[in-house]
Amino acid sequence: MNNSIDSIALRHLNGIYIAKNTDNNINETLSMAELATLIKKFEGYGYIFSKELAIAISKEERNTIINKLKAVIEVIENFKSDKNYTVFYKNFPDEVINMTETELYINQILHYWFGYLPSNNENITKGEVEPSKLVKARELNLVDDEMIEKLFVDLLSSNITLSAQYLDDICVLTDTKSIKELEKYMEYIQMKETLTTVSNYTLQKEGVLIGDFKTATDILRLIAKISGVELNNKHIHFAYFSRTVLSQLMNKLENLKNIMPDIKRYSKPWHSFFKLYAKKINFNKYPKVRNAVDMLFGDISYMTERGKINEQINRLPTMSEEELDNFVKEYTVFYGDYIREILSLLNKANENQYEKLLLGLENCVTKVNTRILFQLYDRIINLQAKNKSTPNLVNRKEKWRRLKESIKLLYGKTNNLKANYESIPRLVNSKGKWRILKESIKLSDDLLNRVLQIVENGIKIQLKEKENLGKVFIDEDYKNIMLTTSEKDSNVSLRPMTRGSRIKFNPNAEVLRFFVAWKNLDEKTLKELNAYSDRVDVDLSALTFDANLEFNDVVAYYNQKKSGFAFSGDITDAPEGALEYIDVFDLERLKKKGDRYVLVQIRSYNGYTFKEINSVYAGVMELTSKEAKEKKNMYSTAITEGFQIVSSERTTNTILVDLEKFEYIWLDTNMASYMLGVMYGNALSNEEIPYLNDLLRYFSRKQYVTMYDLLKLNADARGVLTKDKKEADIIFEKVDNKNNLALADILSNYL
Repeated sequence: MNNSIDSIALRHLNGIYIAKNTDNNINETLSMAELATLIKKFEGYGYIFSKELAIAISKEERNTIINKLKAVIEVIENFKSDKNYTVFYKNFPDEVINMTETELYINQILHYWFGYLPSNNENITKGEVEPSKLVKARELNLVDDEMIEKLFVDLLSSNITLSAQYLDDICVLTDTKSIKELEKYMEYIQMKETLTTVSNYTLQKEGVLIGDFKTATDILRLIAKISGVELNNKHIHFAYFSRTVLSQLMNKLENLKNIMPDIKRYSKPWHSFFKLYAKKINFNKYPKVRNAVDMLFGDISYMTERGKINEQINRLPTMSEEELDNFVKEYTVFYGDYIREILSLLNKANENQYEKLLLGLENCVTKVNTRILFQLYDRIINLQAKNKSTPNLVNRKEKWRRLKESIKLLYGKTNNLKANYESIPRLVNSKGKWRILKESIKLSDDLLNRVLQIVENGIKIQLKEKENLGKVFIDEDYKNIMLTTSEKDSNVSLRPMTRGSRIKFNPNAEVLRFFVAWKNLDEKTLKELNAYSDRVDVDLSALTFDANLEFNDVVAYYNQKKSGFAFSGDITDAPEGALEYIDVFDLERLKKKGDRYVLVQIRSYNGYTFKEINSVYAGVMELTSKEAKEKKNMYSTAITEGFQIVSSERTTNTILVDLEKFEYIWLDTNMASYMLGVMYGNALSNEEIPYLNDLLRYFSRKQYVTMYDLLKLNADARGVLTKDKKEADIIFEKVDNKNNLALADILSNYL
């Protein structure tokens, strides 16, 4: 997707951006007939104009606004399914439903061998469409300069790691700013990834390095970004740097207070960097940098304070009171690290050491970013939930150990209890890869409650320091939207949403239609990747799970004929674009069969990552049976959720459908290639099924801090919560066809 301000306004603000006309030089506006035609055109994609937007459009220069609306339609079309793309069977789904399994597979084999498509196959072309019977059209708002400016500031000052798309949005929005202006905007930035992205963008575009870098690691992160790789403490393949750029980098590094600890921490890549570029750097101008280089090359010995603390942690249970006091005093200087490790410290400590460790926590919670506090908050409530799920399991770790050692028979029973205790696995997103970790923390509820109270108090104290909100109205729907503390590996969505959130779908939907659309690699990408072929094979699959989220079955290219499902056929080459569909056309039958959940999964079959393909779009439609059988079944007005898959992996889980509750659970999780046995032939394997079971249990059953919880904390600390929308100063409206989730605003101003 080629990013633009039109795309940004649509995705973030559910609207069309119209810049303020400063010269009033308008020769011709749209006629009423032309405006009506444009309104009809947008209705065909499931959108209507608000009154304010329609009036604004009618006042714009005719040719200018026509070009603007064409650009918006191009953005919308990317996320829709009615492209001029190839579908295996023209008369899907009826044709497929009435075919035998043998007929389906003969056609499929002929396609694999010879590229055969059934003679009645044709590309899907967009004709006149009727509004969806079940899905309300989305009402587009007028987006003005002030709204774009606020969005820009909110994205810059976001309190979490943003997705690659949101970072790209920031870069697009910087294009209208001068370097002098951008230097002021850089003061809003809180997150290191945002800082390095904007700094790299302006450096590449203008040749000027801007940004407030706090640590040597921030500089190294920027160097890695310029080199096109992730920060790594072992090896970075560095790009070529001119003397001009090196001079700017060294000036930033020299102006930092204490660079030695961070350079020591990342000594291997820094050693490689200075070995490569030492001859281009005049170290006489940079005495701090010279000192650090001497340390790297062995002329000075140096141990960081953090390194000393790490050595002491293993001795924690045997420390005297004086040693413990000194340990806490030294460790709490690194308040972010202390808070991240507090549960591990308590888990390792003796009971008589708890008070001093908790006192250290109290001293840290008012200094650290609230994002870190919410991460700890989330961790604690899930540990508490695990304790509650096993009432017969003694929570205190000493008694637990004693029971296991003393009674062999009970040991077996406790193993069973432990399995139940860990029935909701712990998953951690580590650099875009979801890893299952064994739970290592076993603390009593009393102790967890104390930690939770300290953390909550710290959050409230920090929130009270922000500006007063007055009266705040929060729609109950925010209880179904989950707080996020990182969007780093998120794909692009037609509207903002967060992982684990639950979105109602129309209970009158008789058919749920999943789709994926893609094209082969373009010539530019082919050359950049030095790829062997431009052919791209993307596969859509639907996996069913029972009420306990145990895998039942799969509908995919290798398993096409399944009761209650229709699969449109597997296309393996997409020079003109390809579409695959899976219909769930008998929801009640599936539920009676024991299928409670349906997972929508997208796979790249022949080796390319989604990021490399850069044309993979997916979504879900809600249809009546009649709509599903009509030729215009490929239209866009019934699409409720849409994605562009842009991850650097080859498998993505988009949504989990809960057939009992009529809900979509927003997953947007990428599965790492290290879990896939082979590079090519990417398909579901037996080894992946236990991982998927755990992944889905985690997202559907874990305890969440919701957006409602976050906003209510803000209302309590900074204002008053009101149930009367009319008297509210700040309103968080229900997320629906009129209102997008104001994710950028919330993550910037309320987290």
